[in-house]
Amino acid sequence: MPVPSPIIALETAKSVQQFEQILKLQKSNHRDSLSPAQQIAEGFVYAQYNLHTLQQLSEFEAQIIATDGKRVIGYNLAISTQLVSKLPDLKSMFYAFDQTTYQGRLLRTYSYVVGGQVCVDKGYRGQGLLRRMYNEMKTLGNGRYELCVTDVSQRNTRSLQAHLNIGFVVAGTYEHDGEIWHTVVWDWKKQR
Repeated sequence: MPVPSPIIALETAKSVQQFEQILKLQKSNHRDSLSPAQQIAEGFVYAQYNLHTLQQLSEFEAQIIATDGKRVIGYNLAISTQLVSKLPDLKSMFYAFDQTTYQGRLLRTYSYVVGGQVCVDKGYRGQGLLRRMYNEMKTLGNGRYELCVTDVSQRNTRSLQAHLNIGFVVAGTYEHDGEIWHTVVWDWKKQR
């Protein structure tokens, strides 16, 4: 297990090397790489992005990474709603978001950014990095967005609890390809 350095920096991913490290971290935490017991105990990521997609996402939104030296040890991907037509694998998620109501209004009537995927290296968990990365996302998006919206698999109880601890609330639930998803919303207009 890596020994964390005293200074873990947050920055915006810009280089191919950083994007490749995101993909490596994604692969090692992907549901296909983990046993069912590991998925329950550690959480997991579901979507599989590639280098081209990460570069495409970064053209619209800052992709936040946590680094220990030059090593990427966490990431928080942001997806602009402008990319809906360019990300066919996420079509069902965006459709579900359009049908979800939050505080009496459909999500599509809000300005929001999508939390595309978030992950922290196993050796660095429990240090508040998830919260730090989401707060950085909020800082960068404040003024442009009212909400941050994402979905979490019902089976991923660790991730759901982490999101709720940050301030997300469950706004809806939907099914896609046999998986139950919770649509969760973090209202950036509220103080927390």
